[in-house]
Amino acid sequence: MRESRWLPFLISRPFGITSVRTLFYIYNLYLLSEYERFTS
Repeated sequence: MRESRWLPFLISRPFGITSVRTLFYIYNLYLLSEYERFTS
């Protein structure tokens, strides 16, 4: 789970549009990996 180390960094940053977009992108990657593991 490499993405978990980025969470404190994103939260500690000023809550801007870029951090929201990055967090949404990481969340989509997480959902995609979970979905592929669930269907396989």
